[in-house]
Amino acid sequence: MKTQILSLVLGLFFSLVNAQTMQFISENSGTPLPQIFVYDQSGKLLAESDIEGKITSESLKPVQEKYSLIYENEKIGELTFSDLNREIVKLKDRVKTIEPVVLQDNSNAKYIFLEGNFNSTVTLNGITNCYADGIATHVFDNKNKKFLYTVVYQYRIYERTKPEKITKTIASHTMTGNLGILTPTMLTKDLSYYQKDSKNYTVRQVTTTNKDLIEMKATRFDDKVKKLLGIWITQAKGDYILAFEKDSEKKLRDFLEARLLISAKMKFRSEPDFNDLKVYQNFFPTNLRYGNDEIKTSVKFKTGNSYYSEKYWEKDNFPQLLQVISNFNGGKFVEVKNTY
Repeated sequence: MKTQILSLVLGLFFSLVNAQTMQFISENSGTPLPQIFVYDQSGKLLAESDIEGKITSESLKPVQEKYSLIYENEKIGELTFSDLNREIVKLKDRVKTIEPVVLQDNSNAKYIFLEGNFNSTVTLNGITNCYADGIATHVFDNKNKKFLYTVVYQYRIYERTKPEKITKTIASHTMTGNLGILTPTMLTKDLSYYQKDSKNYTVRQVTTTNKDLIEMKATRFDDKVKKLLGIWITQAKGDYILAFEKDSEKKLRDFLEARLLISAKMKFRSEPDFNDLKVYQNFFPTNLRYGNDEIKTSVKFKTGNSYYSEKYWEKDNFPQLLQVISNFNGGKFVEVKNTY
């Protein structure tokens, strides 16, 4: 009875703030805090703040007593019932020193090699479905800065424990085929290219505590239902965020990280409702070098297995996103076999 009364009170309160936008800002610098992930008490990902640190109260439904806030792979705080009517929430973020990639000028070299760490996550209706991370190098032509190819060295794959019975629902299936390695092709074009293409992109720039962010957001999506092998897909779109050193010229030498969010709605033909699919891809550069010799050795990224010879994820600069995901999934996440 008490639970029912509490739910009723929360519901009535939430209806008053239904259309409200909430913004997360740094208590230290007063700047926005983008990409704060909001989890409910069951471990479901409800929302992530945009480049201006904003979420809508609508995204926090069903209303709960508290929510966990994750920022840069660490828990930064909680949202409580009393916070839901606030337009601004100040959070004490931990200011980290970001080491820029090492750059040696060599204009005569044939290739540019951008080395770094990557991860990728797929969620279905807010529940983490699968995850990948690893080490890779992106290769560019030094003359025209065109992206050429990606070399993968090591990686691991995790997936949600499969149910005993696979039903004719999207949510009961493992979506590892949607995992991928972000290739920062946006770096090969000048920002003005996307600013001019206003029919397809809106471009926003925001300065945070320790970096400058540029967002290229798709302004339209295909709302037609595409049908493939009994699966219906609609409203697919992608949003791209690049981070650079603060107050820099936004060149390759200033590049700090890249993030891509792909979202779509999908279902089997027999399902009554569409499922919300989101694919997150991140790349964090660790070194930039020049050279004339192509990289001959590469591992094929296969989502059916892991492949590594060392615990690369234990290095100091490796992003510990898997630990966050595991904490919210209660042991329901397992690694696919390492075939090295």
